[in-house]
Amino acid sequence: MISVISTRLPRRPNAAEANEMSEKFSGINHKERLRLAESILERLERKYPGQVLLAGIVGSAARGTDTPFSDLDMIVITKNESRIRSVHFLYRKTAAGFRAFSQRKLSASLTKPLPDWPFFMGILSSIRLLKGDPAQIETLLELGKSLPREKFLRLLEREHPGLVFETPGRILSSETRND
Repeated sequence: MISVISTRLPRRPNAAEANEMSEKFSGINHKERLRLAESILERLERKYPGQVLLAGIVGSAARGTDTPFSDLDMIVITKNESRIRSVHFLYRKTAAGFRAFSQRKLSASLTKPLPDWPFFMGILSSIRLLKGDPAQIETLLELGKSLPREKFLRLLEREHPGLVFETPGRILSSETRND
């Protein structure tokens, strides 16, 4: 006996089915995600008064492209002596949490060719601030851009060799044009 295996893909659910699936398997919606972020920040500030310098959301929630299945990612920049540590948890089926970095660690990572430089520059470029002065973000981005060209190129070469398909001049030209 020969079995025939269907290669047909399952049909896409209609709107009502998608909503039902979303309610059954997902966590929270965009507004709830933003309220959760604000609540996390409020609790941090109560527990660690004066230690949070900057805080915000990143990723799809910051861009407004989150879905009911998205997580909540936050970044918290603290005073150097702060005891705040990164925390991650589940809230109503949604992964949530924040990564905490001291101002000293962030500044060191932005001014030295360390492997986390691209991460921090990406985060700073896309953060939706909940606390802090937007001018501080711009200052930190400028600090990251101050990395000397030779050190930047060595960082790329060492840490991201598979990403570099263009000449360094082409990469810097693209960065200058913001494309």
